[in-house]
Amino acid sequence: MKYIIASVLVLCTSTILFSQHTHTGIVLDEETLQPLTGVNVSLLENQQIGTNTDDKGLFSITIASEEADFVFTYLGYESDTLRLSPNTSYSDTIFLKSDVFQLP
Repeated sequence: MKYIIASVLVLCTSTILFSQHTHTGIVLDEETLQPLTGVNVSLLENQQIGTNTDDKGLFSITIASEEADFVFTYLGYESDTLRLSPNTSYSDTIFLKSDVFQLP
């Protein structure tokens, strides 16, 4: 009986420790509401872990942590950071604002 209980505890602990969480969403232009293709989506604390949006502006990234800060960067747009946690939806719409400036 002790072996069964120990086995169940090990199985539950490993499931919790090694669980993966998929975060999905869409990135749109704030003004035109058009999807943005090729937006870089990466983890704030490790920007080598990331993905890009597809031709419909969609992204999907799987990480080990439930809660994470994501950075969204795209040429000609202001970068944005979004925190996803267990209390937020894993399917989000991100709006990026155009970063237009005039030369003097």
